Amino acid sequence: MLICERTSQLEPSNTTDEHNWAEAARSYPDIDNAPHFIAQGRQNTRYTPFTTSATPDNLQSRQLVVYTTVRQYFESTSQEPLHIIINSTAGTCKSYLINCLRLLLHGSVRVAAPTEVSTFIIEGRTLHSLLHFSMRGDFKEMKGSNLQKMQDELSSTKIPYH
Repeated sequence: MLICERTSQLEPSNTTDEHNWAEAARSYPDIDNAPHFIAQGRQNTRYTPFTTSATPDNLQSRQLVVYTTVRQYFESTSQEPLHIIINSTAGTCKSYLINCLRLLLHGSVRVAAPTEVSTFIIEGRTLHSLLHFSMRGDFKEMKGSNLQKMQDELSSTKIPYH
């Protein structure tokens, strides 16, 4: 989708405050598809299984503590929930740690993030997509086939990450 062709389009012009934005938008025929851009991209993309070159051998000390904690929890019979928050700036290998944990836990984990950009980096899903929350209107109780679909998708999940 092309929003503007040149920076000069953003420069002040001799127009009045009564600029006709609707007329300007007509010069971009794909503008009506903008709200559906991501959904269309997902439909046109073939599913590829998760693959990574990440290995726990390359984790740094603090990452290894998290990895070991999760591994021990996963191998135990504990019924207590495990709560871990991994918070850091960009470029600190959070996605590398997530990939190591995905390998460790195989199909028992679902990876989700709050934004499309972050899901792209970790090959996950948005939180609202994973939990089948509608982004339009008020939150409504999930029932019927939608509830069953979500339960089926999450049935093998032992530890959700976000």
